[in-house]
Formats: sequence, C-alpha cells, structure tokens
Amino acid sequence: MKSTAQIETLIKLMIQLQEILKDFAELSKKKPNDQVNKFKLRLVNQVLETANEIIDEKNKPFADFTVFDENDLPSNSDVVLILTQYSACLQKFRKENIAMDDAHDRYWIINGKRSKIPYVGR
Repeated sequence: MKSTAQIETLIKLMIQLQEILKDFAELSKKKPNDQVNKFKLRLVNQVLETANEIIDEKNKPFADFTVFDENDLPSNSDVVLILTQYSACLQKFRKENIAMDDAHDRYWIINGKRSKIPYVGR
C-alpha cells in the first residue's frame, strides 16, 4: 500500500466488489448466458478500473485483461468469472499488506513498513 487513502479505497472496493459479485451470481444462476446491459457494465468496469489502479502486477488475475469492452457485451457468467478472480486476488493483495506486531495486533503496511494504522477485519 502506498497511503492511507489507498487503504480506504481498497476497503471500499472490496465491499463494492463483493456486493456486485453477489448480484451477478444471482443473475448468472437464472440466466447465465444473458448479456449484461451497458449501465451495469459501466458500474462493473468502474470497479475493475479501481482494482487495476490499486493491485500490483504480481497479484493481477490476468495480465491481458483490464475491463470489459462495452461494444462486446459479456454474459452474466462472464462477469461472475472475472469478478471472482479479482475478488480472490484482491484478498491475497490485502493479506500481503498486513503485518502483525509482537502483541499479535495487525497493522497495514505502507511503503514496505508496518504503519500505526490498525487493520480491522478478518
């Protein structure tokens, strides 16, 4: 992590990603091959753009994927596939940016050093 602002963005992003993933998982169960509409796709792409800005290259799920093409609308199941991969990779990235002190309290790592910002979560 590079800053407190980036930590806050990551936390918000992970919440948004999980909620969008839940919604698309439900859609995908009912109609996996239906195309996503442009409004929903823009929202998904916004989340993916933020993820791509935060996550480092080694944790990116796919080297050649950034966002969905709005001219080639993906299916609900395509979106679930990508969001699931991003969710797992962001969780790994988050774990790599947390350190524990001698008292077993967890703190965020900023610029390679344990900060005084406590990590609250699982």
